Amino acid sequence: MKRQLDDYYRKFYHKLMNRHQLLSKNDNENVKILLKWKETVLSNWNEIECVGVEYPKNDKNSYSVGDHMLCRLQMKLGSLRPKDVKIELVFITADDHTQKPKLEFREPFLFEAEHNGIYSFVCDKVARRVGVWDCAVRVIPSNELLPHDQDFNIVRWI
Repeated sequence: MKRQLDDYYRKFYHKLMNRHQLLSKNDNENVKILLKWKETVLSNWNEIECVGVEYPKNDKNSYSVGDHMLCRLQMKLGSLRPKDVKIELVFITADDHTQKPKLEFREPFLFEAEHNGIYSFVCDKVARRVGVWDCAVRVIPSNELLPHDQDFNIVRWI
């Protein structure tokens, strides 16, 4: 029983306690910052627009080990900044038994440059295994005060 309690404290209680302390210090200053940021992101989310995509042209999305898949995006973010979003190349495969899509891995796009309100992001993925890759690009909100990627329930698929 003690081991179960220790596991519970380690996995859940301590994390929640630390998060509570982070958000509530200085008269809930971080809560106010996070709420203001969320309001800004929500009110400007529809301004996000992909204006350019560069990726390797490959008919079957088939790659060999060591092949590079260099992708570039040109994005308009409206009033948002590159640090307000996380852009990822999401790779999926079909589950062997159910044939339902299964997340394999994600690769982040890195902010590269800004020119006239258009932000460039780049992702250079090296194939770790052969095969056919199905992939998509997703944009999600990003803030150091969010505990995980799914904490803010909006996403833009490109």
